[in-house]
Parts: sequence; structure tokens; C-alpha cells
Amino acid sequence: MTNKEQTETADLILPKYLKSSAEASRKLRAMTGQPQGLCLDEFILNHGQSFESHPLPDEFERGKPNSCYINSGILALESGLHYVEGYLWVEGWIMPIRHAWCVRPGDDRVIDVTVDVAAEYFGIAFSAHAWLESYETQYESCSILVSRLGLIDFTFLQELIERDKERRTRKQSASDLSSRLSIGLPFR
Repeated sequence: MTNKEQTETADLILPKYLKSSAEASRKLRAMTGQPQGLCLDEFILNHGQSFESHPLPDEFERGKPNSCYINSGILALESGLHYVEGYLWVEGWIMPIRHAWCVRPGDDRVIDVTVDVAAEYFGIAFSAHAWLESYETQYESCSILVSRLGLIDFTFLQELIERDKERRTRKQSASDLSSRLSIGLPFR
């Protein structure tokens, strides 16, 4: 990380929030005798990055309100964008919220079809393939990070990230998804 990147990251709220949340989780586990392990915020901090808030490009339409995971997942599948999941924070809000958005591959500018606010974003980018794989294996949850049952499977997430890196290396295209999409997703 360059000095400029370190300075920019030091000014951001979300990395500080995630670090503080992870530390609080570790302390709580120690106090209650629970086994130590990753918490979701630590996982996001370790694997995620900051993304640049940006107005929605004209080529995209707003999605359904309060449906960021499905809006972003479908947008990624249909347009070849990367699906990103993590946190959104708006100045003046008490806490960040879990959220999903998209980015173009190789670009850190947010494409958020769910909310229209200038915000700070921090999350983990996944390919559309990874979103679909997660949907199919995690009880049809639209969130990659948390299953429909509210479970967080860190082994699954780590393996998904590794498979996703391999896909990106092989440069699988969005057209490779066409046969899997023909099954018909229940939320379409």
C-alpha cells in the first residue's frame, strides 16, 4: 500500500468501524468463554477494500428499494459487473449498514442501483459467477456473506473467494452463465 493509499484509508470511517467491531467481538468471546474465531466484520476487513461513491451512470435504472442484494446480484449477472457486498456509511448516520452494490471489473467506482446517496463503501468484490454459486448453495440467499438461515460459513466464503480468483484468471465471461440462468430464478 502506498503512502497516499494509507492516508486515504486512515481518513475513512468503515475500516475503523470494522476493526473496532472485530476487536469487540474478540473481547466478548473471551469474556463469555466462546471459542475465538473470525467475525464477519473482520472477514470483510481482511478481504475487502474501499470503493468510490459515484452517481449512478445513465445506462442503469434504479432497482427495487430495500433489495440491494437481489438488485446487485441480478445486475451483475445481466451486465458482467462484479457484485460487491459489505458496508455503506453515510455521514450523519449512527451506524453503517450491510449493503450490496456493483462495480465494473478493474474499476472502484460504485454502481449502486438501490440507494441514491453520497456514501462511503467498503466490501468484497465477487464475480457474477460467485454470486450465482452462493445463491444456489446457501439456501437461495441473495447475500453471499450471510445465508438465508443467518449463518456465516467462513470456510465456504474462503473457498468461494479462491474459486472466484481462479475464474477471473481464466476470464470466464458472463455468457458462460447462460445455461445456468435458463433454469429460471424464482425472483425474476
